[in-house]
Amino acid sequence: MAQALLYFTTKYLQSIEGYFMSIKFVDLLQQSWNFMRNQQAFSLFAIVTIVVVQLVFILVSPNSPELMAESQPQQLQIDASKMVSILLPTILLGVVNLLINVLMIFNIQSINDGNYRQFFQNAGNALKHFLPVLLLQFVMVLPLSLGASFAMASPETVIIALPVLVVGFYFFIKLSLVIYAYLLEKPQKSLSESIKFTLQLSRGKMLPLILFCVISYLLPGMLSRLFTVFGNDFIGIFITIVLSAVINVFMAIFSFRFYQVYRQMPAVR
Repeated sequence: MAQALLYFTTKYLQSIEGYFMSIKFVDLLQQSWNFMRNQQAFSLFAIVTIVVVQLVFILVSPNSPELMAESQPQQLQIDASKMVSILLPTILLGVVNLLINVLMIFNIQSINDGNYRQFFQNAGNALKHFLPVLLLQFVMVLPLSLGASFAMASPETVIIALPVLVVGFYFFIKLSLVIYAYLLEKPQKSLSESIKFTLQLSRGKMLPLILFCVISYLLPGMLSRLFTVFGNDFIGIFITIVLSAVINVFMAIFSFRFYQVYRQMPAVR
Protein backbone atom coordinates (compact mmCIF):
# COMPACT_ATOMS: atom_id res chain seq x y z
CA MET A 1 0.00 0.00 0.00
CA ALA A 2 2.83 2.39 0.86
CA GLN A 3 4.45 1.66 -2.51
CA ALA A 4 1.16 2.34 -4.31
CA LEU A 5 0.76 5.69 -2.55
CA LEU A 6 4.35 6.58 -3.41
CA TYR A 7 3.76 5.60 -7.05
CA PHE A 8 0.68 7.80 -7.53
CA THR A 9 2.29 10.70 -5.67
CA THR A 10 5.42 10.56 -7.81
CA LYS A 11 3.36 10.37 -11.02
CA TYR A 12 1.50 13.53 -10.04
CA LEU A 13 4.68 15.35 -9.06
CA GLN A 14 6.30 14.39 -12.35
CA SER A 15 3.47 16.14 -14.15
CA ILE A 16 4.05 19.46 -12.35
CA GLU A 17 7.66 19.70 -11.18
CA GLY A 18 9.08 20.12 -14.67
CA TYR A 19 6.69 23.01 -15.20
CA PHE A 20 7.99 25.36 -12.53
CA MET A 21 10.17 23.48 -10.04
CA SER A 22 13.95 23.30 -9.89
CA ILE A 23 13.85 20.69 -7.10
CA LYS A 24 13.21 17.13 -8.28
CA PHE A 25 10.56 16.09 -5.77
CA VAL A 26 10.11 12.71 -7.42
CA ASP A 27 13.81 11.97 -6.94
CA LEU A 28 13.63 13.10 -3.31
CA LEU A 29 10.65 10.85 -2.63
CA GLN A 30 12.38 7.90 -4.27
CA GLN A 31 15.63 8.56 -2.39
CA SER A 32 13.70 8.81 0.88
CA TRP A 33 11.96 5.50 0.20
CA ASN A 34 15.27 3.84 -0.69
CA PHE A 35 16.84 5.23 2.49
CA MET A 36 13.97 3.83 4.53
CA ARG A 37 14.35 0.38 2.97
CA ASN A 38 18.16 0.34 3.17
CA GLN A 39 18.24 1.49 6.81
CA GLN A 40 15.81 -1.15 8.02
CA ALA A 41 17.05 -1.23 11.62
CA PHE A 42 16.56 2.53 12.02
CA SER A 43 13.21 2.55 10.20
CA LEU A 44 11.78 -0.43 12.07
CA PHE A 45 12.84 0.88 15.47
CA ALA A 46 11.40 4.32 14.68
CA ILE A 47 8.08 2.81 13.56
CA VAL A 48 7.86 0.54 16.61
CA THR A 49 8.65 3.45 18.95
CA ILE A 50 5.91 5.61 17.43
CA VAL A 51 3.41 2.74 17.52
CA VAL A 52 4.15 2.01 21.19
CA VAL A 53 3.75 5.69 22.11
CA GLN A 54 0.42 5.86 20.26
CA LEU A 55 -0.88 2.70 21.92
CA VAL A 56 0.11 3.96 25.37
CA PHE A 57 -1.69 7.22 24.60
CA ILE A 58 -4.86 5.31 23.69
CA LEU A 59 -4.68 3.24 26.88
CA VAL A 60 -4.20 6.20 29.23
CA SER A 61 -6.50 8.71 27.50
CA PRO A 62 -10.20 8.91 28.35
CA ASN A 63 -12.80 7.59 25.96
CA SER A 64 -13.34 10.95 24.30
CA PRO A 65 -15.78 9.70 21.59
CA GLU A 66 -18.17 8.50 24.30
CA LEU A 67 -17.72 11.74 26.18
CA MET A 68 -18.61 13.77 23.11
CA ALA A 69 -21.57 11.52 22.38
CA GLU A 70 -22.91 12.22 25.84
CA SER A 71 -22.83 15.93 25.12
CA GLN A 72 -25.98 16.56 23.10
CA PRO A 73 -26.25 19.63 20.84
CA GLN A 74 -28.23 21.43 23.53
CA GLN A 75 -25.50 20.72 26.10
CA LEU A 76 -22.88 23.14 24.83
CA GLN A 77 -20.98 23.39 28.09
CA ILE A 78 -18.49 20.67 28.92
CA ASP A 79 -17.13 20.27 32.40
CA ALA A 80 -13.69 21.91 32.59
CA SER A 81 -12.07 18.91 34.25
CA LYS A 82 -13.37 16.62 31.49
CA MET A 83 -12.06 19.00 28.84
CA VAL A 84 -8.63 19.02 30.47
CA SER A 85 -8.67 15.21 30.67
CA ILE A 86 -9.25 15.16 26.89
CA LEU A 87 -6.78 17.86 25.89
CA LEU A 88 -3.88 17.03 28.22
CA PRO A 89 -3.08 13.56 26.79
CA THR A 90 -3.37 14.99 23.26
CA ILE A 91 -0.91 17.77 24.07
CA LEU A 92 1.46 15.32 25.74
CA LEU A 93 1.28 13.05 22.69
CA GLY A 94 2.19 15.97 20.44
CA VAL A 95 5.16 16.82 22.66
CA VAL A 96 6.41 13.22 22.68
CA ASN A 97 5.98 12.94 18.89
CA LEU A 98 8.00 16.13 18.44
CA LEU A 99 10.76 14.68 20.64
CA ILE A 100 10.78 11.50 18.52
CA ASN A 101 11.05 13.62 15.37
CA VAL A 102 14.04 15.48 16.83
CA LEU A 103 15.63 12.14 17.68
CA MET A 104 15.02 10.87 14.13
CA ILE A 105 16.63 13.99 12.65
CA PHE A 106 19.79 13.44 14.70
CA ASN A 107 19.78 9.73 13.83
CA ILE A 108 19.47 10.44 10.10
CA GLN A 109 22.40 12.84 10.42
CA SER A 110 24.39 10.12 12.21
CA ILE A 111 23.59 7.65 9.42
CA ASN A 112 24.80 10.17 6.84
CA ASP A 113 27.98 10.71 8.86
CA GLY A 114 28.53 6.94 9.14
CA ASN A 115 28.47 6.76 12.95
CA TYR A 116 24.96 5.42 13.62
CA ARG A 117 24.86 2.49 16.08
CA GLN A 118 21.41 2.29 17.67
CA PHE A 119 18.19 4.30 17.73
CA PHE A 120 18.59 5.95 21.14
CA GLN A 121 22.25 6.93 20.83
CA ASN A 122 21.21 10.57 20.24
CA ALA A 123 18.56 10.63 22.97
CA GLY A 124 20.63 12.93 25.19
CA ASN A 125 21.24 15.32 22.32
CA ALA A 126 17.54 15.30 21.43
CA LEU A 127 16.54 16.10 25.02
CA LYS A 128 19.14 18.87 25.18
CA HIS A 129 17.72 20.59 22.09
CA PHE A 130 14.07 19.76 22.67
CA LEU A 131 12.99 22.91 24.53
CA PRO A 132 14.43 25.26 21.87
CA VAL A 133 12.76 23.14 19.17
CA LEU A 134 9.46 23.37 21.06
CA LEU A 135 9.80 27.16 21.17
CA LEU A 136 10.56 27.29 17.44
CA GLN A 137 7.54 25.11 16.74
CA PHE A 138 5.43 27.50 18.82
CA VAL A 139 6.72 30.51 16.87
CA MET A 140 5.98 28.73 13.59
CA VAL A 141 2.34 27.93 14.38
CA LEU A 142 1.43 30.95 16.56
CA PRO A 143 0.20 33.34 13.81
CA LEU A 144 -1.82 30.56 12.17
CA SER A 145 -3.28 29.51 15.54
CA LEU A 146 -4.33 33.08 16.27
CA GLY A 147 -6.11 33.28 12.93
CA ALA A 148 -7.88 29.99 13.55
CA SER A 149 -8.93 31.16 17.02
CA PHE A 150 -10.43 34.35 15.59
CA ALA A 151 -12.24 32.35 12.90
CA MET A 152 -13.82 29.98 15.44
CA ALA A 153 -14.67 32.65 18.02
CA SER A 154 -17.78 34.08 16.35
CA PRO A 155 -19.12 35.02 12.88
CA GLU A 156 -18.34 38.68 13.60
CA THR A 157 -14.60 37.98 13.85
CA VAL A 158 -14.30 36.33 10.42
CA ILE A 159 -13.31 39.63 8.80
CA ILE A 160 -10.45 39.94 11.27
CA ALA A 161 -9.58 36.26 11.00
CA LEU A 162 -9.08 36.13 7.22
CA PRO A 163 -6.04 38.46 7.00
CA VAL A 164 -4.58 36.91 10.16
CA LEU A 165 -5.00 33.44 8.62
CA VAL A 166 -3.30 34.57 5.40
CA VAL A 167 -0.37 36.00 7.36
CA GLY A 168 -0.33 32.87 9.52
CA PHE A 169 -0.12 30.55 6.52
CA TYR A 170 2.60 32.73 5.01
CA PHE A 171 4.83 32.56 8.10
CA PHE A 172 4.03 28.88 8.64
CA ILE A 173 5.36 28.12 5.16
CA LYS A 174 8.33 30.47 5.49
CA LEU A 175 9.35 28.89 8.82
CA SER A 176 8.51 25.28 7.95
CA LEU A 177 12.23 24.39 7.88
CA VAL A 178 13.31 26.36 10.95
CA ILE A 179 13.71 23.24 13.12
CA TYR A 180 16.04 21.67 10.55
CA ALA A 181 18.02 24.90 10.32
CA TYR A 182 18.42 24.98 14.10
CA LEU A 183 19.40 21.31 14.46
CA LEU A 184 21.56 20.80 11.36
CA GLU A 185 23.44 24.03 10.64
CA LYS A 186 27.09 24.05 11.69
CA PRO A 187 28.09 25.93 13.74
CA GLN A 188 24.73 25.80 15.44
CA LYS A 189 22.73 29.00 15.33
CA SER A 190 20.75 30.56 18.16
CA LEU A 191 16.95 30.60 18.05
CA SER A 192 16.77 34.12 16.63
CA GLU A 193 19.56 33.39 14.15
CA SER A 194 17.77 30.21 13.02
CA ILE A 195 14.54 32.14 12.41
CA LYS A 196 16.36 34.88 10.51
CA PHE A 197 18.35 32.32 8.49
CA THR A 198 15.20 30.37 7.56
CA LEU A 199 13.33 33.51 6.47
CA GLN A 200 16.28 34.57 4.30
CA LEU A 201 16.64 31.05 2.91
CA SER A 202 13.12 31.11 1.45
CA ARG A 203 13.54 34.36 -0.49
CA GLY A 204 12.79 33.72 -4.14
CA LYS A 205 12.17 30.01 -3.41
CA MET A 206 8.58 29.92 -2.16
CA LEU A 207 7.05 27.57 -4.76
CA PRO A 208 9.14 24.52 -3.79
CA LEU A 209 8.51 25.35 -0.14
CA ILE A 210 4.74 25.45 -0.68
CA LEU A 211 4.81 22.04 -2.36
CA PHE A 212 6.99 20.73 0.46
CA CYS A 213 4.40 21.86 3.02
CA VAL A 214 1.61 20.21 1.03
CA ILE A 215 3.52 16.91 0.97
CA SER A 216 4.75 17.07 4.58
CA TYR A 217 1.69 18.44 6.36
CA LEU A 218 -1.43 18.21 4.18
CA LEU A 219 -0.86 14.82 2.55
CA PRO A 220 -0.29 12.85 5.80
CA GLY A 221 -3.49 14.31 7.25
CA MET A 222 -5.47 13.30 4.16
CA LEU A 223 -4.03 9.79 4.27
CA SER A 224 -4.87 9.48 7.98
CA ARG A 225 -8.51 10.18 7.15
CA LEU A 226 -8.43 7.45 4.52
CA PHE A 227 -7.13 4.98 7.10
CA THR A 228 -10.42 5.26 9.02
CA VAL A 229 -11.85 2.68 6.59
CA PHE A 230 -10.09 0.03 8.68
CA GLY A 231 -12.69 0.58 11.40
CA ASN A 232 -12.75 1.54 15.07
CA ASP A 233 -12.08 -1.88 16.58
CA PHE A 234 -8.65 -2.70 18.01
CA ILE A 235 -7.36 -4.32 14.80
CA GLY A 236 -8.48 -1.37 12.67
CA ILE A 237 -6.98 1.14 15.06
CA PHE A 238 -3.72 -0.82 15.23
CA ILE A 239 -3.43 -0.95 11.41
CA THR A 240 -4.12 2.79 11.24
CA ILE A 241 -1.44 3.51 13.86
CA VAL A 242 1.16 1.37 12.06
CA LEU A 243 0.48 2.98 8.67
CA SER A 244 0.57 6.45 10.23
CA ALA A 245 3.90 5.61 11.89
CA VAL A 246 5.34 4.48 8.54
CA ILE A 247 4.26 7.79 6.98
CA ASN A 248 5.70 9.72 9.92
CA VAL A 249 9.12 8.10 9.54
CA PHE A 250 9.07 8.51 5.76
CA MET A 251 8.18 12.22 6.07
CA ALA A 252 11.01 12.77 8.56
CA ILE A 253 13.46 11.30 6.05
CA PHE A 254 11.93 13.24 3.15
CA SER A 255 12.01 16.53 5.10
CA PHE A 256 15.66 15.97 5.99
CA ARG A 257 16.56 15.31 2.35
CA PHE A 258 14.51 18.28 1.18
CA TYR A 259 16.32 20.63 3.56
CA GLN A 260 19.70 19.44 2.31
CA VAL A 261 18.73 20.19 -1.29
CA TYR A 262 16.71 23.34 -0.60
CA ARG A 263 19.45 25.18 1.31
CA GLN A 264 21.78 24.78 -1.70
CA MET A 265 19.16 25.90 -4.21
CA PRO A 266 19.76 29.38 -5.69
CA ALA A 267 16.99 31.95 -5.35
CA VAL A 268 14.79 32.42 -8.41
CA ARG A 269 14.65 36.07 -9.36
